[in-house]
Amino acid sequence: AQQSKSADLSKTQKSTLTAKGAVKVVDSINGDKSYPYSGSMTVLAGKDAANLTMSLDLSSMLELLESLVEDSIPAEYRAQLAKFSAEAILSDKAYIKSPLLDAMSESKSGTWYALGELNYSELYQHAMMQQGDANHFFASWEGCTAAAQLIKLMYADSTFVKSGSGYQWHFGLAELAKLMNSMDSETNYTADSLKKDGLTDFALDMTVQGASATLVCKMAMADESGALATLNMTVKSSGNQASAKGSVQVRNLCEVTFDLASTAQTTSEN
Repeated sequence: AQQSKSADLSKTQKSTLTAKGAVKVVDSINGDKSYPYSGSMTVLAGKDAANLTMSLDLSSMLELLESLVEDSIPAEYRAQLAKFSAEAILSDKAYIKSPLLDAMSESKSGTWYALGELNYSELYQHAMMQQGDANHFFASWEGCTAAAQLIKLMYADSTFVKSGSGYQWHFGLAELAKLMNSMDSETNYTADSLKKDGLTDFALDMTVQGASATLVCKMAMADESGALATLNMTVKSSGNQASAKGSVQVRNLCEVTFDLASTAQTTSEN
């Protein structure tokens, strides 16, 4: 079997995430209106400290929020919220700076605010010590075995079908019913019973080809009058890159679209 490459934790790891999309509000009288949004985040993580930077363009979202609450965002904070940005440092303490915090506290622009003691370098050691704590052992073991059972039911070798040089995996209503029965012995779930309860469509389909994978998710809920909500999403992963793109629709209310992309790599940046 092909082994995936793991990150070299002795080096600084750089992770980036970008997001964009829109919220379309359904209005049968005045016409539908779309409110776009976007943002990005970068994390530099070393063995002793981590640095996070974030920026969000929420200009249109503020307009949507004000229309929903029928009130205005305070003028002194509006610009900082519309174009939100922040930077955080995690080391012996946690620090954060943001124009929004400066405006709220009436501090000098670019002020760093201490959030408290952290000791970043000891977080991993603390987690390992807790795993060895007898007071937490049995609870941790029970959680691990329960999770393992779910993983076995969902991702056992028998659930993957050979397709060319890759594999395909399907998890639909029938498989979901089987999983729910394993967790609730008092109810006999079937694909038909789930449909009657309103889950009219549910499917997860994954294709694995070498180090690349694609997961397509579909879900729909409905009542007697038709579809109430639907989810469509495609997730792709290849090497150190990943993406997720899709939409959520709520009948007669809104449609939210999203497009996410991430990368992870070692870097010489500090």
